[in-house]
Amino acid sequence: MSLKLENIKVNIGEKEILHNINLDIKEGEFISLLGQSGCGKSTLLKTIAGLNELKEGKVILFGEEIQKKEPHKRGTVIVFQDLRL
Repeated sequence: MSLKLENIKVNIGEKEILHNINLDIKEGEFISLLGQSGCGKSTLLKTIAGLNELKEGKVILFGEEIQKKEPHKRGTVIVFQDLRL
């Protein structure tokens, strides 16, 4: 799988949560998102999955721009963190 994020910007309401996020994950690479609570990790994952709307930028999965696709047509999955799992 390859995933590329170009100049991602996400607002929730009037608040800017993500600004100018760029990432290039190549086939076979493994990454972790680390950061304090509230820094935007979950927002970024939800944006890739299509659950948050992009204000600007591109999400490119397997070389195809998917930011305009509906969540169920993206081929992505997100499992929410929950203590009950």
